[in-house]
Amino acid sequence: MFKTSPVEAPRHVFLLGLADTLIEQSTLFDRRRLNEPDKKKILLDLAADCLKPAVEASDDASKKRAE
Repeated sequence: MFKTSPVEAPRHVFLLGLADTLIEQSTLFDRRRLNEPDKKKILLDLAADCLKPAVEASDDASKKRAE
């Protein structure tokens, strides 16, 4: 996919991947690690915002994964 330039991906697919990354990184701020619940909430709120276009997409696989 990255051999040809420019690389293009549907917006909802990109945002779904971004949400996955934000959720994964939010675990760094849980009580067992850095104990920063406010920062964890910020990342999870951003992830929720990223999931909105995926839920509204016409792609059923993206909808299911986002839910």
